[in-house]
Amino acid sequence: MDLKGGPVIYKYPLPVHVDAISMPKSAIVLCVQVQNGEPYIWALVDPSESVVLRRFLTLGTGIPVHEEVAARYIGTYQLALFGGCSLDMCSSLCREEAHG
Repeated sequence: MDLKGGPVIYKYPLPVHVDAISMPKSAIVLCVQVQNGEPYIWALVDPSESVVLRRFLTLGTGIPVHEEVAARYIGTYQLALFGGCSLDMCSSLCREEAHG
């Protein structure tokens, strides 16, 4: 099996307060999930491409989405907050444009 030169799947941490992640230009976001209590984004990437800053928006349940936000829904995940006493349902959106 040749593992060189093709696209690969990478995962990127997505802390709730972060709104941008550096990833290869044509990365295809596959999903958002929680692993070991932290949200991550998985993407199909070509590691040989130049890296750009991709914008993300994570909203808790009940938070209004402003009409001017042009983004694609990528998934919903649950986080335990305050020592696991409550759950916050968060939805993540990926803005279609990438900023270099």
